[in-house]
Amino acid sequence: FCCGDKYGCCPTWILCYPCVALLSFVLGAVGLLLGGVVALVVYLLVGVALWVVICYFQSWSWWGNGWVGNIYPKLLYIIYQQILLSWMPGETTPKFMPIDKLRPKGPLDKSDIDYALAIQVP
Repeated sequence: FCCGDKYGCCPTWILCYPCVALLSFVLGAVGLLLGGVVALVVYLLVGVALWVVICYFQSWSWWGNGWVGNIYPKLLYIIYQQILLSWMPGETTPKFMPIDKLRPKGPLDKSDIDYALAIQVP
């Protein structure tokens, strides 16, 4: 096999092909494996959270509660609930309600309630 000028029947660079092919196969397999792991991690972080949100909004129509609509009123409802549940009552300390800013005692202006008869509230 190795007879001839220097190495025989074939040039020197042909002998490097199997080594280069094996090295590129191993690097390609490792790169493909790492790419798959990265894609799986990205899907678990982003995709699963997105599917949970989508399934949550779709679940509103599953139990026959009459909620028919698109994503816009559902998002408004969720935002309203977030505002409602995160509301904190005000403090009644002298820092937030100074006594010198109070109006003097007196009768309050009253107005009628639209949905009731002969009821007035201040």
